Amino acid sequence: MALVAGIGQLDAVVQGGHSATPRPATGPAGPAAHSGRHQYDPDAWWARATGDSREAGGLGRTLAAASVAGQQQRHGALLESAVTVVRPALLWNDTRRPGAAADLIQELGGADKWAEAVGIVPVASLTLTNSGWLARHEPANAAKVAAICLPHDWLTWKLSGS
Repeated sequence: MALVAGIGQLDAVVQGGHSATPRPATGPAGPAAHSGRHQYDPDAWWARATGDSREAGGLGRTLAAASVAGQQQRHGALLESAVTVVRPALLWNDTRRPGAAADLIQELGGADKWAEAVGIVPVASLTLTNSGWLARHEPANAAKVAAICLPHDWLTWKLSGS
């Protein structure tokens, strides 16, 4: 079984042991956009992934192998535990965070300090910037975060059961 996770859709393909024809299932992954707010609920994506996989004939039977791939969209599922999502994940194009990158840069003493310390200067689309925004605007949610996973990593974690 293969899952390909993108912002706009999630594809599942199941190849039977003796079947030469992949059985695809595809559909929107469900990002929500309202007035510059672009986010998705990872639980909805999981429901889509498992539904697509069942439709394609993958879940509900023994799988020999599974693969999950996705582009680096620079946003993450914020997890309180392996099964509990804290809030919908902000997408790279969410416009609520433009000042968050500047705040982080200033807090460390400038772009040069960031480049020297970690090799990258924060921009609005990075997961790091999402975390800074969350700490300032939703501190109760920020306090719950135990882990951050990119979408395809989170799907792999859920599929593996660990």
